[in-house]
Amino acid sequence: MVERSRSFGADASHQLRTPLTALRLDLEALEASGADEALLHAAFAEADRLEATIEELLALADVPMGDEHIQLGALVEARIDSWRSLAQAAGREVTVDVDPVPLVRARAAAIGQCLQVLLDNALEHGEGTITVSVASVPATTAVSRGWVRLCVSDQGPGFDEASTPGRGLRLAKSLIQAEGGRIRVERDATVCLLLPTAPVEGTPLVPPPKVPA
Repeated sequence: MVERSRSFGADASHQLRTPLTALRLDLEALEASGADEALLHAAFAEADRLEATIEELLALADVPMGDEHIQLGALVEARIDSWRSLAQAAGREVTVDVDPVPLVRARAAAIGQCLQVLLDNALEHGEGTITVSVASVPATTAVSRGWVRLCVSDQGPGFDEASTPGRGLRLAKSLIQAEGGRIRVERDATVCLLLPTAPVEGTPLVPPPKVPA
C-alpha cells in the first residue's frame, strides 16, 4: 500500500507539474513582452500558491508516518497574508483573533488545506470582514479530552452545511476527519474545525510550513 501510494504521488506530481510549468513559461513570455506588471505579479503569486497546494495535497495522500503537534495560532499567522491581499483586492478585510491554546495533534498540511477551503468559501460566497479565530472549546462541551476550535466567519447571510457550494467543504471534511477532528457550521456564516489537543508529553512542536504569499 505504501509503495502504491508513493507511485501514485510520483505520477500525479508529474502530471500536475507539467501544465504548471507551461503556465510559468507563458507568464514569463508575457513578462518579456511588457505586460502589466501588477497583473503578472498576481498571476505568479497564484502559480506559487497552486504549486504549494499541489505539494501539500500529494503529501497528504501518502501514508502518515506519525503524529505532528502543531501550534495552531502560528500556522494561521503563517498562511493569512496571501488571503489578506486577496480580500483587499475585493474591497474586504481579514482579521485574526487567536487565544493561547494547547498544541494540536494533526498534520500541519491538512489543517492548512482545510483553512484554505474555509477562507476561499468566505471570500467567494460571504460578505464583509472575514474573521479567523482560534480558541479552546469549553470543557463542558468537549468529550473526554481537550479540543481546540479554528473558526472562519464573515458578515454575510451564511449557508447550511448541506448546501455549501463546490467540492471544497467535502475535501475539508475528509481531511479533518483523517486527523481525528470534525467540521461543523457554528452559526449562519461561521464554520469551525474542531481539533484534538496533543498530549502534554509528546513529540516536539512542528513549526507550520511557509506558503508563498
